[in-house]
Amino acid sequence: MDKIDRENNFYAIYNNLDKYSQIKLDHFIAGVEEVGQNFVGETIYNGTREVLDRFMPCLQAISPTIYISMTNIDDNNYLHKLNWEPNDFTIPADVLVRAYERLNV
Repeated sequence: MDKIDRENNFYAIYNNLDKYSQIKLDHFIAGVEEVGQNFVGETIYNGTREVLDRFMPCLQAISPTIYISMTNIDDNNYLHKLNWEPNDFTIPADVLVRAYERLNV
């Protein structure tokens, strides 16, 4: 799948998400871009697994190798780490602009 197909797939999934999940995804994407983790291939997700599961298909659309690993911190408290092949995370430019705008709201 080429970059255009990946982006189109992302938008199709993104548009079907509820507003809260869209905002959480935008914040996550902005954080990944801000520190350059899109090139590194891993980051920590801070949030509930339920929301992560809702927007994970969007992330899989722009990073086909992304997956979740969990570490049990204590009773039913988990650290969610997302991993992908370095340089495999393609963030559409307008998604990044929207993500930064939402961070500043």
